Amino acid sequence: MKKVRALTSFDHNGERQRGAEFLVSPQVCDAMVKRGLVEEVGDVDPSEPAGREPTSSASPAGQASTGQTSNESGTGGSQTNKAPAKKAAAKRTKRTARRRGT
Repeated sequence: MKKVRALTSFDHNGERQRGAEFLVSPQVCDAMVKRGLVEEVGDVDPSEPAGREPTSSASPAGQASTGQTSNESGTGGSQTNKAPAKKAAAKRTKRTARRRGT
């Protein structure tokens, strides 16, 4: 693996900003250098364990709380609130009866 520094902003496995340093294969490094996108900073010793280079300065996403997650739909989901459905059915029945004249 080779360590490179971006000379300009571009997209390669995520957005790379000017000045960002990251690891690429020797073949990708050669191609990017030829295109003027990066400069080679150095080789990485393959015997050393390498951690993934950070690609973003944003904080990692946290787990959503139960108050912010979506609710189940009223079709076949929860059995908690059936009163509005019963009320709507009763209205439809009264409307139908008025139309028929009964």
